[in-house]
Parts: sequence; C-alpha cells; structure tokens
Amino acid sequence: MTATSLLLLTLSGCEFLPFISDAGFTDRFDLDRDGAPRPDDCDDQDAAVSPSADEICDGTDNDCDGDVDENDSVDATSWYADSDSDGYGFGVAIVQCDDIAGYATTDGDCDDQDSDINPDASEVCDETDNDCDDEADNDPIDGTLWYPDADDDSFGDASGVVNVCTQPDGYVSDATDCDDQNPAVNPNAIELCEDEVDNNCNGETDEDASYTTQYADADDDEYGDVNNQVVACNIIDGYVSDATDCDDNDANVNPGVTEVCNNGVDDNCDGGAGDCVFEGEIVASDAIAILAGESSEDMAVVSVAGVGDIDGDGYDDVLVGANMNDRAAQQAGIVYLVRGPITMESNLSDAYATFIGVSTNDYSGTSVASAGDLNNDGYTDFIIGAPSSSLNGSQSGAVYIVNGPVSGTQSLSDADRILTGHAESDFTGYSIAGIGDLNSDGYDDVLIGAYMGDTTATDAGVIYVDFGPGATVTEDLTTSGGLILNGEQASDLAGISVASAGDINTDGVPDILVGASSNDYAGSGAGAAYLLYGPRSGGITISLADADMKLTGEDAGDSFGRATSGAGDINNDGYDDFLVGAPNESSAGDSFGAAYLIVNATYGTENIATNGQKFIGENGGDLAGTSLSGAGDIDLDGNDDLLIGAYGSDGYGLDVGTVYCIFGPVTAVSNQLSSSRTIMYGEAVSDYFGVGIAPAGDTNADGFTDIIIGAHYNDNTGSAYIFSWLEL
Repeated sequence: MTATSLLLLTLSGCEFLPFISDAGFTDRFDLDRDGAPRPDDCDDQDAAVSPSADEICDGTDNDCDGDVDENDSVDATSWYADSDSDGYGFGVAIVQCDDIAGYATTDGDCDDQDSDINPDASEVCDETDNDCDDEADNDPIDGTLWYPDADDDSFGDASGVVNVCTQPDGYVSDATDCDDQNPAVNPNAIELCEDEVDNNCNGETDEDASYTTQYADADDDEYGDVNNQVVACNIIDGYVSDATDCDDNDANVNPGVTEVCNNGVDDNCDGGAGDCVFEGEIVASDAIAILAGESSEDMAVVSVAGVGDIDGDGYDDVLVGANMNDRAAQQAGIVYLVRGPITMESNLSDAYATFIGVSTNDYSGTSVASAGDLNNDGYTDFIIGAPSSSLNGSQSGAVYIVNGPVSGTQSLSDADRILTGHAESDFTGYSIAGIGDLNSDGYDDVLIGAYMGDTTATDAGVIYVDFGPGATVTEDLTTSGGLILNGEQASDLAGISVASAGDINTDGVPDILVGASSNDYAGSGAGAAYLLYGPRSGGITISLADADMKLTGEDAGDSFGRATSGAGDINNDGYDDFLVGAPNESSAGDSFGAAYLIVNATYGTENIATNGQKFIGENGGDLAGTSLSGAGDIDLDGNDDLLIGAYGSDGYGLDVGTVYCIFGPVTAVSNQLSSSRTIMYGEAVSDYFGVGIAPAGDTNADGFTDIIIGAHYNDNTGSAYIFSWLEL
C-alpha cells in the first residue's frame, strides 16, 4: 500500500472509519471528520474544535492553541473603565470574555468621576457638557426657548427657535412677530389703515381697529383737547393722539411744563393751581407769623416745638420757650402755647396759655417738646425743661409735665408732674424729647437729659426715660422707676441732646438717640452719639457703653452729638433715619460746622466719616449743626425733608443766623449747605436765627407742614418765625 492512499474496507456490511497514512509514520484518524486528524485536533469528538476553528467565549479551546477564551476570541468583549458606575466607560479598552469589576462595555463617558455625566444623561443649564456631545448647555431640558428678533422690536420669529440657557444677543423670549424684518409690525403695533399689512399680527389686515381717535391741538403744544376729538385713519393736521391738555388755548399750559409757583394757574395740568414750595433765599421777615418776645432781654425762643392740635380746633399749635423771662422772678423763664391759625405778627404775651417759671435763675423753657399722650386721655401733653432749677439741689434741674387740654396762665409749680434732677449741677432738663411708647405698655414716654450728671463719673452725663403715665406729682428721677442711661466716661456730657430716632429697625417700637458732645473716643472733644433700640424696660440702669450703636465724631474738637434728631424716612427705603450735629467740625475751616444724616444704622462702633451723609457749613464760625430737625414732607413729594440750623452764620450780617432746608431724597455722601434749595436768613445782626428749629405741624390748615424757627436775640427780646410754604 502506497503512502497517503485511502483504503475503505467493508466486511459483512460494517463500515470502517477512515484513516490517514503516511509512510514511516503512525496513521492519524479524523473521527469528527473536521479535516483535522489527531493529534493536531485537540478534541476529535467535536467538529467545531480544530486548529482552524475560531476561538469563541465558551470555556473551550476552540482553536487548539492551548488557550481557552483568549482575548482574540471572535466574540470577546471590549471593557472600559467606569469609575463612576454610570454604565459608560472611559479610556483604552480591555478585550476579554469575562466581566471586569468597575468596567463597562460602552465607551464615551466624558467625565468618569461624575455619574450624572454620560452620553445618556440629559443636558441641563449648568455650564457642563452633561451628555458628552462636546457642547455645554446645548438643547437643555431646563433651558429657555429663544427666538430671533432681527428687527429689534422685542418680538421674535418662531421659526428660528433655539433652546439655550442664556439669552443670546438678538434673541427674545417672545415668538409672536409675524414679520421679523419690519419693526413697525408686531403684536404691539397699531394697525394702520389701507396698507394691506397685518401690522399687529392678529391675522387680519386693515381691520376697523386701525382707526384712531385724535384730539384738536389749537395751541400747537402737542397736547390735545379731550373735548374736541375726531376718529380718522390718518393723523389730521392740527390734531394729536394725546388728550391731556387742560388749556388748549395756551401753549404754556400742558403736562410737559414746569409748574410756576403761586401764579394761580395749573401750569402742568396736575389739578393744582400752582401752589408749590418756594425755592431760593427767604428772609425771616417773609414769615407768615412773627411772634415777638414779651419784654427786653427775655431772649425768647431758645426752644420751639410743634405740639399738634391741643385744643381740637383743626389747627396745630406751637410752644415757644423764653428762658430768661423775668415775669415770676429774675430769669425764672416762661413758656408760651400759641394756638393756630397763626397768620399775623403778634406778641408772645398774647399767647393762648402761659407757663411761668418757679424761681430765680430756673431758666424754664430752655427746652420744650411734645410728649404725645402720656395719660391716654386723648389730648396732647408736653414737657418743659428748667435745667437750672434748684428743687433738689443747686442747679439740679427739673422737668415739668403738663397734660392737655390747657388754657390761661399757670405756674409751673402747678404742673401735673414734676421730675427733679438727682444732685447739684446735674442740669437735668437741658434736653428733653417725647419718645413714644418705648416699653409697649400703651402709654407714651419721655427722654430727659442731665448732661452734667455724675452718677458714674464727673460730668459723664445721665439720661432718664420716664414712663407714662406716672402718678407721683413730684419725684426724683432716680427713684421714678424709669430707665437710667449713664455716660461712659468723665466729662462726656452725655445727654446734652436727646431725641427719638424713630423706628430704625422697623420692629414697631421707637429707638433712643443720645448725644455726648465731649466724648474723647475719636479724639479730645470729638463727641459721640448713641443709638439704643427699643423696646426698653424701667427700673434698671445701663451704661451707654452697652448701646446698640455708637457713632463718633470725625476729629478732635468736632463736638459731634451736640444736637440730635429723628429724620423720618429720608430715602424712602422703609427704615427711619436720624441726624447728628457737629457744630465745631472744621474740615472746611474753623467751626464751619456740619450735620450728618445716618440712613443705615446697624450695630457696633463706627466713626461718622464711614457712615453718615455730611452737610457742611458755608463759612468759619457758622456752627452749622447746632440745631437740626426732621421736617416731615415739606414739599409734598413723598419724601421726608430736613432742617439744619447755623445760628452763627453771617449770611446777611454778623451772627444773623441761617436755616437750610434739605429736601429728600438725599443721595450724595458730601453736601454743601450753600447748595440747599431753600435757605432762610435772620432779619438783623446778632439775631442768632436758627438757635431753635422744629416742624410746627399745619398751623393754618393749608395742607402743608409749617416750620417754626427761633431767633434768640432778635430785637433784644427774641422772636419766633413761622413759615408756611404755601404762602411764601
């Protein structure tokens, strides 16, 4: 038998398996008939296993190479590292049959550290490529649809929509423009007549709505007469679309002109007949009423105050203090209640009610103030300071509380309540103020300053809060059960001024404002002012060092805190503001003086230079800020206004005195008082006009707030001037 020959033997019907023979070599059988004989075939019982077979992932050495399920198996899987376990891998693939922990079969993850980022994620507006398409914030599920606005009319073309997070330039959120190439065509446009264009994009062309009402403009001021109108398609000569002219025969009368004051004409068609606030310079002699002192050397009007309508006749009333009047005794002092309407020149001796000082050198009337309704009887009460009264020791001082209604003449010894200073030389009552209901018991309360009180240190100063209604007729303030505030250090003179700051923090309770003009925190005599938020309770004593806010003067010698006052809401932000005066402030020159408006009071200690809006005096020696006050809304523009006095000003002569009206809102940080819209001057040399200033209420019932200003030395008797803006 020759080599490689095939022999098939059949015996008795039995078939013999084939074999392969090679000369000189053992025969090799191919039992599974796959063309691969043994021993090359590693499994001659399986035709799918042979050296020529493809390796597959089945746990078998399909290609007889000695390896099982190697990486080149035809159905092996590519695996990609999946660190964030989101089902998407990243990087170079590992190819093998078996699963790999931490790997995924799908590639394409662009951030394998964040499971929320993968090709199957939804794109959102977060400046991240969430869906791994190489674009961030494209077609996000929370994006905005924007439409191109080619004609810049604020209406977009719906056919060009894009879904992006941020508005692209030239795109708008509206999709209702029917012609994005014409800015005169959009849903807000007026349909025009006979142009065969759907101007207002409502699907109709030249519909009836295109006709317009027009108004005759006889005076050619571009404002028409509502009573003379026509309806037409096109604007007719001599007609306009505006119908707000209130006098179509006068081109100087229409809503676009500036109102002329006091000409009896409603120039700007706002319904008012030209009654507006005077702007410019005013001399005291132009006041609607001048209240002259009673006798020579009375030095009337060191203090003034509006007290509301005490007698209920519809006119507000005022108090005037003349602390050197001698009617009862030498310099015992006197206080006058003058009833509205106040419209003429008169002598204070004719006042409706008079309150006479008790003893020599009491200086009653050095301070006067409305106290609100201390006893809840429906009538306004008021307080009078006599800082040199010696009822409880020489110059211990006293404060008299008078409950309304009142009339006639009475001695202050008959006052409804008398509060005495605690010790000699306290000068209690040098400053006083109504504070409102500080302890929320339903009764109004009062502030009393004793600027030379020595409770903690010599002349540190003491401030008392006396809570209404108060039953005892005569009482030492230290035993009255009120709140006591002590100055921080010796010679601070805390309480040289006191005021209600209003409701600074909008909690519904008034807040306390105290001046200490000799405080040395920011330099010798720089001064300080303290803010204490209400509510406060009686029967305790605290130091001003524990005040909620402390403001210090800018520099040594400024006397910051010499005057304090609430200012109302000067910037209309919903929070009350307050004023502090520094009459010796000298940044612009020796004792020019300054006043500061604080509109953002908070907590802690601050130099006023970092917090206040500053009003600077005009000249050396003006002492601007010695007196100041919130004025209410003088010009009825919806913003509260301010009054700042400079009684040492020489505007119309040596020490004539000046008062500046500052109209709100105030925005500038630094302001020159010389730039005030309204400036008022005293009448004569050495009048000291402005030594006392206050809002007077509406003394003549004209709807405007009046103001009262004292001129301490006018005509050697002193005078008070009442100004009504309507009649200037």
